[in-house]
Amino acid sequence: MNPDEKRTKQQNNAMHKYWRMVAQDMTDAGYTDLRDFLTKPFEIPILKDTVEHMIWKRVQLALTGKEHSSDLEPHEVNLVYQHVSHYLSERHDLSTPFPSKEGL
Repeated sequence: MNPDEKRTKQQNNAMHKYWRMVAQDMTDAGYTDLRDFLTKPFEIPILKDTVEHMIWKRVQLALTGKEHSSDLEPHEVNLVYQHVSHYLSERHDLSTPFPSKEGL
């Protein structure tokens, strides 16, 4: 399978069924708030895609209401970067500059 191909309809249906099954299992186990379930975090690898989806896009959506980074205006890219950078700096002592034209 080509890595650029989209998921199949069968895979899509299976994912949605799996999510329903997990939700039901969690409810049956007595969980009523997903935040309670996630208090025992599981390991998520730090990769480009996880940073994009779990950090950048969450901040982007909250600040701009836009789901896709391709829809951002230049000032919105800067706004999202400033918020992400501030969080990483304040909470985790990480300072990663935004790439310049020359650094691309």
